This record gives sequence, structure tokens and C-alpha cells, in this order.
Amino acid sequence: MIENRGLQYILYFTALVVIGSTGFYIIEGENWSIIDSIYMTIITISTVGFGEVHVLSQYGKIWAIIVIIFGVGGFASIIYELGNELLKPDSKVILIGSSDQLSLFEEKAINDL
Repeated sequence: MIENRGLQYILYFTALVVIGSTGFYIIEGENWSIIDSIYMTIITISTVGFGEVHVLSQYGKIWAIIVIIFGVGGFASIIYELGNELLKPDSKVILIGSSDQLSLFEEKAINDL
């Protein structure tokens, strides 16, 4: 099992782009180039919403749904893990500025509560 979480996420998204692009390329046939397939996978995963590169067939729409489920789920997982990492008690946060600025920041944060 891979221990490094960052490497796991990189491999996950690399696999998702390769598999997603291959799926679009095979399902949609001769009208789609490899670049069209990669582009469609990226805009689908990122939920940009530019629309389709070319009109999708019924099978292409089903494939897009599958790519969305795995892509958005993976993205949410990364955001969750990043949040957990940043909120750990032993996390190191670098603050830039003087102690007076930090005191003003803390005072404002307390007043905003």
C-alpha cells in the first residue's frame, strides 16, 4: 500500500484522466481526437461546465456521469484530507507580521464571533 497520501491522490487523478479519456475516445469513435477526449475528461472532472466538446451519444453521457461521480468524489476527498491536515493541533502555520498585527488579528477574530 502506498503510504504517501499526496502520491495516492496524484495516481488517482492520473488514472482517472487516462481511463476517462480512453473511455470518451473509444465510446465516441472517429469524431473525437485524443486531445478532445482529454479535454472533455478534464472539464468534466473539474465541473467547469463549458459543455461538450462534441455532442455526446447516450453511452457518452453515461460515461460522463461515471467520470463526474469519481472525479468530484475524489476532489472532495482531497479537500477533506487537506482540511484535516491543516486543522491538526500539531500543524505548523507560518504567520508573517509583527506580534502587534497578530494581536489585532486575534482581537478582530474574537469580536467577529
